[in-house]
Amino acid sequence: MNQAKKFPFTRTIKMMLITVAVTAVAVSSIFFLAGHTSQKNTNPQLTNTVVKERILRINELSTVKYMYTNVGKFSQSNNFYGYTIPFTKKSFLITYDGTIKAGVDLNNAKVNVTDQSILLTLPAAKILSHEINENSIKVYDETKNIFNPISVKDYTNFSAEEKTKMESKAIHEGLLKEAAEKAKTNLTELLQGTVGSRKLVIYDRPDSSSTSST
Repeated sequence: MNQAKKFPFTRTIKMMLITVAVTAVAVSSIFFLAGHTSQKNTNPQLTNTVVKERILRINELSTVKYMYTNVGKFSQSNNFYGYTIPFTKKSFLITYDGTIKAGVDLNNAKVNVTDQSILLTLPAAKILSHEINENSIKVYDETKNIFNPISVKDYTNFSAEEKTKMESKAIHEGLLKEAAEKAKTNLTELLQGTVGSRKLVIYDRPDSSSTSST
């Protein structure tokens, strides 16, 4: 009795299936690695130092100015045990222009970079400088009392008192709040295009001292 001739058909099918399976796994691996690499590429290499160097470039740009014209009156008389001595009053009226500059000192900003986020902790906004335009100073109604003449110290002390008053007024009108918001806006615009898929978070760090005029 003749035996049927055996063909390697079954073996061929098995080899084809194995080849297809291996190819599918290889293709899947390639797509996975490509996607993983693409995701990593969306997060450019950033360190705390790199971010700090970048934000320091806009330190000066993150300030706001409060420009004003002030009119102040000085008046003082000599006293003796609480009693005003007659004919010792001295006074003057002064006008001048001033500029108060406020901002966030980014040198003191804290930076923390991770794969998921960039966290910036900013110091509180404060007054950075307060300058008087010397050319704008005008003095009116200055008394010339021989019993109590006006001294250079009178002008110096009065100027310091008026500067403190104007700084308080500027803060009350929202100068520090404006400076803090400007710093956040500038930092967001600076870093938004370089953070990749990271989340940018900016916090204010409370500070009990808000004025530091020079």
